[in-house]
Amino acid sequence: QVLDPDGFVNFVQSHLKEKYGAQEAPIQPDFIGIIEDYLDDGFKWFAFDAIVVDESDNSREPIAYRFKSDRVFYPMRISQLERGETEVEMLVFTPTGVTEFGGLSADHFDREKQVSLPSVEVDSLSEQWTGFFGAIEDVVLDQWAIRGDISGFDQDVWVW
Repeated sequence: QVLDPDGFVNFVQSHLKEKYGAQEAPIQPDFIGIIEDYLDDGFKWFAFDAIVVDESDNSREPIAYRFKSDRVFYPMRISQLERGETEVEMLVFTPTGVTEFGGLSADHFDREKQVSLPSVEVDSLSEQWTGFFGAIEDVVLDQWAIRGDISGFDQDVWVW
């Protein structure tokens, strides 16, 4: 749980030194500003992953978190300090289908037609999904690609 930006920065620096042997783990002031914005918006929990940055194209392994919410949330602001064109592919399963977007402009989205499917098919994707939708028989799949210069992603994605 993050209570203040300085505590978070100290935790990150300590983690990078202990886990990766980083002698120096500088945190950009702009990053601290983004953390402050999230804290001001009521966010108290953060997750991060460490990656090796070089000149080659690469992909990141997706991180998945499950928690109770009345909407789907995908953080984009946290990545805006990075540079370059990016594509984020999202598969969003909901009981009724997405009806409303908030945050990042729809100009960044390419959206496929919604598909209805039995929830047991979602269960077969991963054992972590088993029973996720409870007694709901059918779910709706939305598939999106979010494209553009990642430094311009100044809003998160909220979906109802």
